[in-house]
Amino acid sequence: MNKLIRLYANIAKLSAASVAYPQSNGKIERFHRSLEQECLRPGSLINLEDARNQVAKYVDHYNNIRLHSALFYLRPVDFLNGSVDELLKIRQDKIDGALADRLNYWRLKKIAC
Repeated sequence: MNKLIRLYANIAKLSAASVAYPQSNGKIERFHRSLEQECLRPGSLINLEDARNQVAKYVDHYNNIRLHSALFYLRPVDFLNGSVDELLKIRQDKIDGALADRLNYWRLKKIAC
């Protein structure tokens, strides 16, 4: 197990920030924190092959399923596919519809009283 942790630590050290651009390192550091907290710590890594499989599953989940607050609660794959505007419009339409329903409900309730 210690061997796997050392291997992960070495992989994590390979990510280097651009010169005079410290913000770029924060993004990869945040990903490494998520990877450690959501994938490596909760599970048990049996061997190197198991570690690779678990990390691969997590990366797939991270990019294709998990919603990201920094990406308007969309998935990275949505940005890759170019469907962000469409998804944001669908979301806004749902919000507008719910608001209209709520206003109509209270208007009818006020009339009934």
